Amino acid sequence: ISEKGKKATINNEEIRKLSNYIGVLNVMAFLPEDLMIIKGSPKDRRYFIDLVYGQIDKNYLNELSNYKILLKQRNELLKKLSETDKPDIVLLDVITEQISSSAEVIINFRRSFIKKINSFLNSMYKFLSDKDKNFRVEYLPSIEENVEQLLKGKYKTDLMLKTTNFGPHRDDYSFYLDEFIARDNASQGEQRIMILTLILAIGEIIYNFKKERPIFLLDDVFSELDFDRQNKLIKYLIKLQAQTIITTTSLENIENDIIKNSKIFKVQNNTIQEVH
Repeated sequence: ISEKGKKATINNEEIRKLSNYIGVLNVMAFLPEDLMIIKGSPKDRRYFIDLVYGQIDKNYLNELSNYKILLKQRNELLKKLSETDKPDIVLLDVITEQISSSAEVIINFRRSFIKKINSFLNSMYKFLSDKDKNFRVEYLPSIEENVEQLLKGKYKTDLMLKTTNFGPHRDDYSFYLDEFIARDNASQGEQRIMILTLILAIGEIIYNFKKERPIFLLDDVFSELDFDRQNKLIKYLIKLQAQTIITTTSLENIENDIIKNSKIFKVQNNTIQEVH
């Protein structure tokens, strides 16, 4: 970042197109605020899925960008047409056909991605929680099929509200533990382990897609894990040979062999010092 603006570089070579920069280095982070993925709004969940999937698959990122451009154009046209007594819907038909095609591609991408995530979740959750519960994510598209037909059938509503009320920008995801919605029924501890499970599952998808592990950033990850599960998690990450940075306030439960083979840094009074 400079006075002239910002630029992205990879190994000191400037990257002109931002989409070529995204996804070069994959990072999966576990943060306390990530509980909003389960407890927050549909926007929080869409943002998370779009962020991680956009890093993995450039085709998804490009289609999402195309959809957002079409959505903006369609919403501007709806506002303009709503101000006339007899709106000419020829142009609205054209842009609706375009956005419908894009929406169908995105819906299929998301269905496929959630299916891949679910293939890892159960075993990973049971491994981390030691509980025999089934964890899954359900994709809730605002339009299931026949996108163009539905959007054209909603012209009256869209013109009245001056916006596009259906499409991938209104999709949601629901998290289930057994047959219960996690947002309302899972404890905070269970939700934290669910998010950690989700992060590790997506790490597996990244590896299968790119043949390299993401960097894991795990902030205060031990707070909901007992002695055995703390060490089990670290051993799992060591087995993956995944570069991992973990923040914690205590190392007393971590096995000596793990401590000896890790780099330990102490943060105190705004300074970072390696502990030998």
